Amino acid sequence: MKKRYLWVGLLAGMLVITNICCSGREKIQEFHIENGWEPKILQEIKEGLENNREEENISVAEIPDPYESLVSFENVTELRDYLVSNLEHGNLSVEFLYKGTDMPDISEINRFLCIPYGTIEYTIDESGWKRVQMTEYPGTRMVRAFRTGDWSELKEEEQEALNQAVGIVEDAKQRANTPLELELLLHDWLCDHIVYDETGTDFSDPSSIPRHLTAIGALLDGSANCQGYTDGFYVLGNLAGFRVERMSCVNKNNGEHHIMNVIQIDGIWSAVDVTYDDGCGEGTEGKIYNYRMFNAGEDIVRQENEWEEIYEIYPLAEVTTDDYFYYTPEVDISPYFGRAFTNIKEMAENMAERFMNHSDMKFYMMLQGKNADWGVLKDALVKEMTAREKYGNIYVTYVTSGIHTYYEIRIY
Repeated sequence: MKKRYLWVGLLAGMLVITNICCSGREKIQEFHIENGWEPKILQEIKEGLENNREEENISVAEIPDPYESLVSFENVTELRDYLVSNLEHGNLSVEFLYKGTDMPDISEINRFLCIPYGTIEYTIDESGWKRVQMTEYPGTRMVRAFRTGDWSELKEEEQEALNQAVGIVEDAKQRANTPLELELLLHDWLCDHIVYDETGTDFSDPSSIPRHLTAIGALLDGSANCQGYTDGFYVLGNLAGFRVERMSCVNKNNGEHHIMNVIQIDGIWSAVDVTYDDGCGEGTEGKIYNYRMFNAGEDIVRQENEWEEIYEIYPLAEVTTDDYFYYTPEVDISPYFGRAFTNIKEMAENMAERFMNHSDMKFYMMLQGKNADWGVLKDALVKEMTAREKYGNIYVTYVTSGIHTYYEIRIY
């Protein structure tokens, strides 16, 4: 049997692999190796050739394919799921082959994986070899450390934030009577303690990340943008025993990229957007927030946001589940949790009765399927309270979202 030969050498800082008898295609690969880098798979091949070469003669059948051990993909969904699986296990450097024609760029990969920053390397040949280097939010490392009990890899500020998160969750568990109330208390802690910070979103240097883009800013500094809110709720929710993940989308109103949480309860995925719920500003008695995006399904979330299918790693319920959303049956778990009505009169009657019988002074209400401004509700509430000979100052804020209207009402 005629032998064929493989020549491996270094030329001008470049690894060149040449197969002398390769049907006229002499040069197979070129990999730049400045700073000593070359694909791991080729390092292993070179070592194997040096160790197993017999008189420098190697049969073509014995020459290993430099990529045969790598996973190959032809569509983005399979690639996404593979990268997600690696992220879940803390594998941040991943090599693979991509044979499809629609390989996403790194900014798209960063968004559908919900990672702060990443890089991609690849060859210019036909192999399809790629290597993606990913980064993690501090919240991801904090949750992993909590689950394993090994905090040694955390930075000092991450350990401090994790200690804070443990205290928040323990306090909420003591106060909560149901899982829904526990989730609500964690949501409200973030709303109570964070001021939105829109300065600086540069995540390109993983060694110097602005704190407000992470759970560190949310839990320690009281300062966060949507990334910080999301990372903060990711930590609190997972420490409390929920399964909480992240999801990217685009705001319909301004076209800006946005990130929020998704939570699985009883096998159903719903959205929790603490940034959105905390976005109503300040009132005369402190912060005003609501539950418009608390355990919301796709029907609610898509009124404000849009996303490609590839972004929905954890598929949202198409229709919001009443058991967990604004108009949950568990309304009595908190005097501040929302209730929903289909007409203003019934809503006003409910508030007047609660004010008389329970001294409730703060209400969250949802008007389903209708838009009505604050004046309509205020007039109806004054009428109901006057009929009961109850009086006070009424403060109403509202926002419309699609065909629904959400109110925050305070009576002094």
